[in-house]
Amino acid sequence: DQYPPYATKTCIENLFKCLSVDNVIEIFVTLILERQLLLVSKHKSLLTQACISLMSFIFPLNWKHTLIPILPEEMVDVLDAPLPYLIGVETSVID
Repeated sequence: DQYPPYATKTCIENLFKCLSVDNVIEIFVTLILERQLLLVSKHKSLLTQACISLMSFIFPLNWKHTLIPILPEEMVDVLDAPLPYLIGVETSVID
C-alpha cells in the first residue's frame, strides 16, 4: 500500500488523449477534495486505464473511498450514495 498503482505510459497517454490538461487538473482537484467523480466512456479499457492513472497521480495520498472502474448496470443505484467515489460507467448504462 506504500507504492502507487502502476500506471503505464500508455495509460497516461490515453487519459490525455481523451481529456484536456485542464480537465485532468479539475479531476485531480476533485479527488483531492474527496468529492464524487463519475467517468463516462463507451470503452471499458479506457475507464480502467483512467482510474489507474488518476490513482497514481494522487500518490503519496491513498484513495480510501469507493473505487469502481467499471460499474455494472445492476449497480447504478450506487451513484446516489452520499459519499466520495470514483466510478467509471459505460455510456450505454447512462442512456
